[in-house]
Amino acid sequence: MDIASTGLMEELREFVYHEADLLDKQRFDEWKALFTGDGFYWMPLEREQPDPVHHTSLIYDDAALMELRIERMKDPRAYSLIPAVYCNHLLSRPKIDTVDTEAQRFEVQANFLYTEVRGDVLHRLSGTSYYSLCREGDALKMRRKKVTIINCESPLPPLQLYV
Repeated sequence: MDIASTGLMEELREFVYHEADLLDKQRFDEWKALFTGDGFYWMPLEREQPDPVHHTSLIYDDAALMELRIERMKDPRAYSLIPAVYCNHLLSRPKIDTVDTEAQRFEVQANFLYTEVRGDVLHRLSGTSYYSLCREGDALKMRRKKVTIINCESPLPPLQLYV
């Protein structure tokens, strides 16, 4: 099956762009709804880190931790978000790595430049996001989003939002 002719390739790419747009607009509840119930967000601490369970990670949030982090970001008393924090994702064209149409599972990746600003403090990160997607009914969902920072082993700035 030619995935380009079915529109699947474009649907997968649009999913990645939409996900980044939700983060940039701080629509975190809608962003969290893109995950499966057992989905997780992972930012490894080391290059080639094999898994988030047996190794320390910068972030490893399952649904419960995402909910906790999102509620904190909504709290008007969250000191780390005063003054307001804004972010922007600049993405490469998403690359489709794996397509299993029978199982409805897909692997996609996109390089990014992430900028976060709070007052006059600006942080930039660069890396690659890896998406493990699946179909639940008619909707695409994230089983995993893995964000690798190219300098993940260096001291990083205190980021306030999801990359």
